[in-house]
Amino acid sequence: MRNISIFYNEPGLREIMKGPGISKLEEEIMMQKYSQIQAEFLNHFGFVGKFEVKRKETRSKRSRVSFRVVAADARTTSALKKEPGWLAKFI
Repeated sequence: MRNISIFYNEPGLREIMKGPGISKLEEEIMMQKYSQIQAEFLNHFGFVGKFEVKRKETRSKRSRVSFRVVAADARTTSALKKEPGWLAKFI
């Protein structure tokens, strides 16, 4: 049996993770999730929830830009507080 090792260039990997390609891809995925969340929220809670996609830069060894969907008004936040974890199942 042979072991296979993969070596990568750390500075190069950091540059890729912070680059616009990864950021754009993640933003596109989150916008698709956003549409799904809105539709499922209406079905589940019975009213149109207000959400927004927030951009955030992670702080870690391989920092990068990430996106997340969050409630954008008090009514939506209140409904989500009654069912913790509901929003997390989409992400």
